[in-house]
Amino acid sequence: MRRIFNLNNVTLLIGLALLIWLISQYNFSAAIRQIENAKPIFLIYAFIAFLVFPLLKFIPWYYVLHKLGIKLRRTINLLTMYAFFGLAIIPAAAGQFVILKDLERFKKKYKYFSGNIILSLTLSNFLSVSVMALITAVIVSKYVVYAIAVVAVAYAIASILGLRKTNDLMLEISKKFRFLRRLVKYLEKMKSNSALSQKDILYEVLAFFPTIVVEGSLIFFILLAFNQNISFAMSLFIFSFSAVIGFISMIPFGIGSMDAVAITLLLANGVPGVISISTVVIFRIFNTILPTGTGYGIFAFLKDRK
Repeated sequence: MRRIFNLNNVTLLIGLALLIWLISQYNFSAAIRQIENAKPIFLIYAFIAFLVFPLLKFIPWYYVLHKLGIKLRRTINLLTMYAFFGLAIIPAAAGQFVILKDLERFKKKYKYFSGNIILSLTLSNFLSVSVMALITAVIVSKYVVYAIAVVAVAYAIASILGLRKTNDLMLEISKKFRFLRRLVKYLEKMKSNSALSQKDILYEVLAFFPTIVVEGSLIFFILLAFNQNISFAMSLFIFSFSAVIGFISMIPFGIGSMDAVAITLLLANGVPGVISISTVVIFRIFNTILPTGTGYGIFAFLKDRK
């Protein structure tokens, strides 16, 4: 029975229920006409944002390598960063464990791909997007779910930073849920194994902010292309909160869980169902497929270097 009601199956059932609801609620012909009347100029802006947000990840990347005393030529450093973030070692949603076989292939030739880099950047990336979700939830707060989101994200951040009472409460709650036990153990292991201090982690959190802002702007520009007027703060909230859920779900790239949350929040803001799904699909192309393809391409180039 537990196998039937695991997190992946529940996410799939929620997605199917959402699709059935969309079919029953929306005028698809009208929504398709809206898609046909899309403004390509804003999709060009989204493409520019795709070019910029991976580049901005060089800021926290360089900080970590500098703190660990790793020196690389600028070109190799930049290419390595693209490969690192694109190879799903740290996905856009920060929602999966490290792919060990890819890490081992890296470590055979590039010894600077240490566990410290992975753990530090994973933790700071998650904290940064969590803080962004917290800030934007306060700015756009309209519904009870946003208040719940603020509390949930605040507890997650406080627990990771080691506030004792909150951490004890999270551990007590986690005993009742298998996926929460896995999450808490994973985060505790990350903290204990990191060679960087909590102060360094906080600097990295700040360094990830520009990336998250530009990454969240993808949703904003895609919605503008479909003539949907949602505030920039709301777009950032939709991205950051769904990314947090993607991380917690422990599903690679947050696929399914992150998408379901994003579509639900878009629907809650009056975006038609077909437009919501189209927005998330295009977002996934810019946010996941293209960066991953770029990462694997650069990895192949670096791997062949002698």
